[in-house]
Amino acid sequence: MLLYVGTVVCLIALYAGVSGAVALRSGWLIPWQRRHILRPRLYGWANLTFAAGLVVYWLGGVLPWNTTVRDGAIIVAGLVYLGAMWVQDAPRNREKLAGDDTIG
Repeated sequence: MLLYVGTVVCLIALYAGVSGAVALRSGWLIPWQRRHILRPRLYGWANLTFAAGLVVYWLGGVLPWNTTVRDGAIIVAGLVYLGAMWVQDAPRNREKLAGDDTIG
């Protein structure tokens, strides 16, 4: 079971990492994301951070580290993951707070 979950997590992290690197390098986005993403470079950084956090989170549960190191890695990875999600949504949240609901 762990192999299946690990495969799915690695594929998601690979997709996020590749799409983040492409968005950072060229500003290109997948066609169905173009309407929603306001800043491709910021989205690229957030996707790379998300991928790194996901990989560390997965490794924290799989590798046989001692409990303190593993728990610390999982907490840090979770915070990195949440930070990446917040950065991805920051431009839309700013527009909503300003009263402009034309986005999303």
